[in-house]
Amino acid sequence: MRSASCSIASKPARAWPSPGQTKVFPPLAIHLIRVGEESGRQEEMLFKIADIFELETRRSIDRMLALLGPLLTVVLGLVVAA
Repeated sequence: MRSASCSIASKPARAWPSPGQTKVFPPLAIHLIRVGEESGRQEEMLFKIADIFELETRRSIDRMLALLGPLLTVVLGLVVAA
């Protein structure tokens, strides 16, 4: 009698879609991953991607916080004036 693990292992593996096909990753990340794979420097490229996205995230948070201050001032002014 065959065990369950043997029957699972004998089935062909489903091909996973590439990161470029899933539309989850931005084109820049896909390009840098591809360059890293071709040049043999994938680890370096992954760190570079992380640095880029960390910088973009910080900039976005800073922009939102810069807009939040004046918005709260206006809202509180309207509440006090009402």
